[in-house]
Amino acid sequence: MATKKQITGSNTDEIWRQVSIDLFSDEIYEYNVLLVQDGKQVELVIDIDLGGGIEGGSAYTIFTAPVALAHDFHFAMHRQGWIDTAGKFFGMEDVEIGCPEFDDAMIIKTDDRGRARRGEYSLT
Repeated sequence: MATKKQITGSNTDEIWRQVSIDLFSDEIYEYNVLLVQDGKQVELVIDIDLGGGIEGGSAYTIFTAPVALAHDFHFAMHRQGWIDTAGKFFGMEDVEIGCPEFDDAMIIKTDDRGRARRGEYSLT
């Protein structure tokens, strides 16, 4: 993978103008750049492998950006499987809301058990 460079601009046109110059100035098969605008960062990775012989080659483009959580409540829920049943046998705990049919079928994990039981949360 090529070394990562950084492109900073006050708007997207400035940034993409520089990316275009980089990509079309030479034959580039690996490109890794950190795009920075208004304190926000997005990493762009492009990798092209032409292959050889009977290999078909490959190409991919990846954009990666950090996502800030705007809330203070973490919640996950999934159907209970045999691994969860074994985990409960060995002491794994999950939140039970008081409905036996639901509690037997689902696993709930959270950082605030009381809040999850009371339903005091919003996804917005």
